[in-house]
Amino acid sequence: YSTVGGYISCGIETPADSPASSDRHRPVLHRNGGMSSAFSFAPADTSMVIEPMRSDEYERCIDLASAAFNTNNPIMKRAGLSVEDYRAYALLSCSKVKSVDTGLSLVARSADGELLAFLFLKTFDPYQKTSDFKEMMRKSRTTAGLIELVSGLYDNAIMSMRIGSMATGKALHCPMGGTLPSVNGKGAGKALRMRACEVALERGFNTLLVEPAHGATRHIWTKYCGGIVRGEASSETFASKAGDFPLKGSESSVSVVEVVLRKVHRDAAVYKPFYLAKIVVLSAVM
Repeated sequence: YSTVGGYISCGIETPADSPASSDRHRPVLHRNGGMSSAFSFAPADTSMVIEPMRSDEYERCIDLASAAFNTNNPIMKRAGLSVEDYRAYALLSCSKVKSVDTGLSLVARSADGELLAFLFLKTFDPYQKTSDFKEMMRKSRTTAGLIELVSGLYDNAIMSMRIGSMATGKALHCPMGGTLPSVNGKGAGKALRMRACEVALERGFNTLLVEPAHGATRHIWTKYCGGIVRGEASSETFASKAGDFPLKGSESSVSVVEVVLRKVHRDAAVYKPFYLAKIVVLSAVM
């Protein structure tokens, strides 16, 4: 087991808006001091609406995400997997029960209701095992390498993160998101991610975690949402435990980004050994 239960997410978000998009489309972010930070967004495109993902939109968002893995994600394009394999991966990482029935996931719609972008959100699960993705790991050395890389990033960064919130269901996780190419540059991706921070606060989460593998999405989380890069690794230099370089050639990097939303006592340094031990012990028996 790794520190965080052998954890791996679908993470590796597909590209949203380009960081070069004009700032006239940039949602306005306000962060207040004190024990919590308040977020509010105001997309310049007033015809855009950010709302919870509906049950009838779930399958379409899964299909869009699966297709994006095959075309836009620099690492997963090299994995050699079918769209059906990516779909199985997306369904496992973003189950309807955990991400939609909870009212956490979001979509951006046009004034006439057309889907523009989506963002899957769920409670962070530090006990999910890499073995849950065993079939994909067997089929693709690239996928196995990516899972090992992300798990290692969490292992190395865990003591700098909000472990108390992660261990007690108070960390929100963004496993996947995407924007339709037809609306790139219009601020949908930014608005969604900033609204995710609002949702996290409204629903009582203390921190938000995401693993972007594309510069555009990492740019949004860090510049517009105040995210902190807790760990990062290059696909070109990552060496697996087997001694090979399974991600070489994708010319990308993967990060673990944390958006700290609220300071709470359970995340104080003095409690970190306790919560880390809790995760390790429960991972071993679950």
